[in-house]
Amino acid sequence: MDVVKFLKERAGPTVIFAPGLLDKLRPFASASLTVTDMPLALQQVAAEADLVIHNGTHGTTAEMLLAGKACLSIPLTMEQAILARRIAQIGAGTTAAGNNAAQIIRAIDAMLQTDQYAQAARRFAKRHAWFDPKKALADVVERLERLAV
Repeated sequence: MDVVKFLKERAGPTVIFAPGLLDKLRPFASASLTVTDMPLALQQVAAEADLVIHNGTHGTTAEMLLAGKACLSIPLTMEQAILARRIAQIGAGTTAAGNNAAQIIRAIDAMLQTDQYAQAARRFAKRHAWFDPKKALADVVERLERLAV
């Protein structure tokens, strides 16, 4: 709960998506901290967030970086940890262990103290501005249809 307290007191407007933890986190809700178990619209998060804290899934990471948003990844799986490490290498985010509240708080605080992560994320977004996920999906479907013939 230390991380939630930190977010409430220090981080500014915050939304926590916490399925299964709503009853436990509801007492922390305030004007600056919203807790929900309803999935968030990633496009809206990408448009409005300054910093995104997540598990480092590929879809969420890609959506945030393509929108130029810095990410703090708290990976649950090896694949998420590999992706989180790569995001840290390009400077667009950092990573923390999910079982270490002090490390998570230090990471959030560090990311809020500087614009370097956001700048790196914006550089990533600029380099990949050509990417269109809908077109990529259409291309995959087209290739699969050709292979099925």
